[in-house]
Amino acid sequence: MYNRYIPPPKPAGGAAAPASSQPVSQAPAQPARIVFGDDDFVANTQSKTVADEPVQQVEEPKSKSKKSKKQRDTDDAEEPRRKKTKTDDNDDEQQQQKDEAQPETTTTDTSPINKEPKKPKREKKKKESVLEKPADLDDDHIRQRHRSVFEKVEKALKLKELQGDGKEDTPEPEEPVYDLGPLPQPAPVVVDSSKLTYETLPPWLANPIRVTAETRKPFTELGISAEAAKILATKGFKDAFAVQTAALPLLLPNPDLQGDVVVAAPTGSGKTLAYVLPMVQDIALSQTTKLRGVIVLPTRDLVQQVQQACEACAAAFAGSSGGKRVKVGTAMGNRPFKEEQGVIMGTEQKYDPKGYQKWLERQKQLVDLDGDSEQEEEELDLQLKRPLPYHVIQHVPKVDILICTPGRLVEHITKTKGFTLDYVRWLVVDEADKLLAQDFQQWLDVANEKLAISKPGARDFAANNKTGPRKVILSATMTRDITLLNGLKLSRPKLVVLEGAKAGDLAIPATLKEYAIKITEPSLKPLYLVDLLQSKYMVPINGEDVAAGSESSSSSSDSSSDSSSDSDSDSDSDSEAEPTTRKAKSVSKPTTSKAKAAAFPTTALIFTASNQSALRLSRLLSLLLPPSFAPLIGTLTSSTKTSVRLRTLRAFSSGKLRILVASDLVSRGIDLSNLDHVINYDLPLSETSYVHRVGRTARAGREGKAWTLVEFAEARRFWREFVGEGQGAVCNVKRAEGRTVERVRVTEGMDEEGEKKKNGGFGEERVKELEKALEVLRVEATKRW
Repeated sequence: MYNRYIPPPKPAGGAAAPASSQPVSQAPAQPARIVFGDDDFVANTQSKTVADEPVQQVEEPKSKSKKSKKQRDTDDAEEPRRKKTKTDDNDDEQQQQKDEAQPETTTTDTSPINKEPKKPKREKKKKESVLEKPADLDDDHIRQRHRSVFEKVEKALKLKELQGDGKEDTPEPEEPVYDLGPLPQPAPVVVDSSKLTYETLPPWLANPIRVTAETRKPFTELGISAEAAKILATKGFKDAFAVQTAALPLLLPNPDLQGDVVVAAPTGSGKTLAYVLPMVQDIALSQTTKLRGVIVLPTRDLVQQVQQACEACAAAFAGSSGGKRVKVGTAMGNRPFKEEQGVIMGTEQKYDPKGYQKWLERQKQLVDLDGDSEQEEEELDLQLKRPLPYHVIQHVPKVDILICTPGRLVEHITKTKGFTLDYVRWLVVDEADKLLAQDFQQWLDVANEKLAISKPGARDFAANNKTGPRKVILSATMTRDITLLNGLKLSRPKLVVLEGAKAGDLAIPATLKEYAIKITEPSLKPLYLVDLLQSKYMVPINGEDVAAGSESSSSSSDSSSDSSSDSDSDSDSDSEAEPTTRKAKSVSKPTTSKAKAAAFPTTALIFTASNQSALRLSRLLSLLLPPSFAPLIGTLTSSTKTSVRLRTLRAFSSGKLRILVASDLVSRGIDLSNLDHVINYDLPLSETSYVHRVGRTARAGREGKAWTLVEFAEARRFWREFVGEGQGAVCNVKRAEGRTVERVRVTEGMDEEGEKKKNGGFGEERVKELEKALEVLRVEATKRW
C-alpha cells in the first residue's frame, strides 16, 4: 500500500479549547506528518484528539531515490490530490470494519495548549459516503461494467442446460467407420512424344547424315570412273570406307542443289580421300592452270601426307575422261619465301601495247632512294627479264591445288604479287578444331575476304550446278561451338557422322585395344619401357611383314620434287636436330630385313611430352636396349628439319626403322599404315590429345594396340577422365561396346621377390645400368652445350 497523509480530526461542535492558566506563545499549529501501514490504520471517526500533546513527527523511511527536502515536501503536498482508485476504496472498507469492531476510546488532552480543531474537508465526507455504500450497490456496479461477459456466461449455461435435457431423448451418434483402403491415385501423365518445333542447334548440326562404320562400297558405284578406280586399286584404295560412301555423293557432280560439307569422323576413317577424290576429278576437267583448290592444314607433316594423296589421285584422273594432270604445290615454310614464291607463281609474256608503254615510262623515271615502296621493290626484283616489244610480263599461278599452313597462306595473299583466290572453287580445312581455335594470324578472316570477291564465271564448275567456293570442313574431334562454325560462313551445309556418334565426340576406333601399365617407381620408368619393348606383347598384329608391306607404299609416292631439295634451306633447323640427323644417317647402313625382324618384329610409336624428352628418351633406349635395336630407333620433333622428318617417315614406312620416338607433332593426321603399337610414355594433357595419339594405329579397318604408362600421381586423372572408371568419373571418350582399358604388368617373374619390393621389380644390376646410361647422357649433353 501507498503511504497516505490523513489530517487530524477536529473537535466536535467546533468549540474552542479551554485557555491555559499559563501564558503560552500563540504559534500557528502545524499538521503532524503521520506514516502508517495497513495494520496501524486509525479510524477517522473519533470526535476528539489530544490537542495539548506536543506535535510529534515520525521520520519517513529513506527513499531509494535521493531527493531534496523541498522536493519531498512537494510530493507530500501533492499526494492527496491524486485520483482515488478502486484499491483505495477496498482499503477504506477494510479499515472501517476494523473500527466498528474496536470499542471507542476517549483520549484526554494533557497538553497545556488547546487548539480549536479544523472542520473536516468535503473530500472526506465524500470518501465516507463511498465507504458507507452497501455491498449490493458494489455488485451492481461490477455487473454493469462486465455486462457483456455475464451475458455470454448466461447464454453458455442455458445452452448447456438445453443440451443436457435433450440427451435422454436423442440417442448418441454411432462412431463412423472409416475405409482404410488405398488412397485414390491420379491418372498417369501421358508423355508427349511429339518433337519440339524449335531447336537450339542449326538444323544441319542437329540432324546429321549418319552412316554405319561397317559400310563399304566400290568406287564405281559412287560415281568414280572405272579407269580411275583401277588406278586407285593399284595405289591401295580398293573400296570406299564408310565416311567416303556418305561424303562422295555430296561432293561429286549431281543435279541436286549442292552445298558445303562438314565431316566428323574418328582418325583413320578415310577423311582425306573423301575430299581429295572429288576435288581432283573436278579440277582435272579444266584446261588452263589456275589456283582452284586450297587445302589448309595445321602442321607440315600433314601437308606432306596430303600431298601424297593428291598426287596419287591426280595420276588416277590424268588419263581418264580426257582430263589433264592436276598440278599440286605446297607452302609450309620449309624453304625461303622467295623460293616458295617461284614454285607457286610464274611469269609469261602477254601482248599489251599500252601496258608496254607504261613500263617504258616507269623505267625512265629515277628510283626514289628515300622511298620504300613495296611496288618498286617488286618491280626491281621481278622485272629483271626485259619483256618483248609491246608485251608485258604477267604473273600466273603454276599449281592447281595449293596445300599450305594457315600462316604461309596469309603471307602469300599479302606479299606474293599475282597470288589471288579469285578462281578458287574448293576450300578444305582439315583438323578444323585446331585451326579454328587458334586462328593463326586471323587467316580465316583474310581468306573469307578474298573469297567474297566474285568474277563472272570465275568459279563456275565444269560439270556441276554449283557456283562459288565450296567448303569442306573435317576433323576427328569436330567442335560444336556455333561461334567458331559461323566464322566459316558455310552455305547450305550438311554434316556427316558415323552411326552412334555425334559431332564433338571423341571416338576410339573399334579395332583398337587399350592397355595400362602401372608405374610403381617413377625414377625407373625407362626400365618399364624397355621391358615392354622386349615383352611378349610386342608382336606383329596384322600378320604381315613390315618391310614387305610398306616398301610398295613408299615406292608409289612420286611427289618428292617439292621436299627433296630443301635439306639445306630449312628455316627452322636447330642444334637439337643433330642427334636425329646422325640417327637417320645410321639407318642407311646395310642391314638385312631378317636381322631386324629378329630384333624387333613389329613397329611402335612412342609419344613424349616435349621435344627434349623425345631426344633424351631416344638416346636412352639405344643405351639400355641390346645393340641390335640401335639402328631401328628414330626420332621426330618439331625442331627437326623438314627434310630429316621426311626421310625418317620414309624409313619407318619402308621398315628400316621400327621404333619411332616423337612428340605431339605427329599426333594429328599422320598416316603410318604399318604401325601396330602406340605407347604413351608421358600421359597426354587432354582427352583430345589422347584420342589423336592412339588414333595413329588401327586405321582404315586395321587392328592396333595402345599402351599407356601410368604413374601413381597420374592414375586418378587417367582412370576418371580418359577411361571413365572410379567415383566421380567424367569421360568424353567414346569406345565401342565391350571395349575398355586392360591392366597389364610387364615386370612379373623377372627378379626375386625381395628385389621387386626394393627396386620396383628390377634387380640391382639393371638399376646400375640405368644410372650409367643417365651419366653418359649427362656427359653428352654437357659436351654439346
